[in-house]
Amino acid sequence: EMTLNIKYSDWKTLKKADDNTALFSFAPPKDWKKVDNIDDQLMEVFGGPDASSPPPSGDSRRGGSPSHPMVGQAAPEFELPDLSGKMVSLASLKGKTVILDFWATWCGPCKQGLPILMEIAKSRAADNVVLWSVDMGEPATKVQQFLERSKWDLNVMLDQKNQVAKKYGVRGIPHTVVIGPDGIVQLVEIGFGGKEHTTKAMNTIIDEIKSGASGS
Repeated sequence: EMTLNIKYSDWKTLKKADDNTALFSFAPPKDWKKVDNIDDQLMEVFGGPDASSPPPSGDSRRGGSPSHPMVGQAAPEFELPDLSGKMVSLASLKGKTVILDFWATWCGPCKQGLPILMEIAKSRAADNVVLWSVDMGEPATKVQQFLERSKWDLNVMLDQKNQVAKKYGVRGIPHTVVIGPDGIVQLVEIGFGGKEHTTKAMNTIIDEIKSGASGS
């Protein structure tokens, strides 16, 4: 939670005839830079893709609309440390249906969506489904404290330089990718669409992967 406190001082009554333009003007320091889109600027800091490439919106799946460019493609390989420092690679998860969720502890929608993904992964464990969350840019101690405070039992990889997020084209979080047992991306979800939508979308694609209808 974040609290913003604003303290006003030096109040005075202004006459309508007065020219108060100077009171409401702002001259930025010379070394400041003006940006047209704050989201693009933030993702540039996070190490996201070039701002000139527009992000896909909504959920995307093979044969669905809108389509995400990664669906049907091989998931980019990577290796990241978990909270204990042990390295985890995508290759080591081959043969499983992997739900990969990019998030951060400060992200409100992420904190709403991850418990639902945790429930889904737990209920579909018999179908060889695993959930790995990829924390973007935060230290292990902060993430561990958050998990303990939230009482979450969650697999976490640390993408502290956001290099893997860049590979996956993450420009906003939560960003969820479902990878089939063969390493092919089957579904991409950007944002949080609510419990009902997430549950239906995830279970549908898991069922299709299980039956072979997804093309895996």
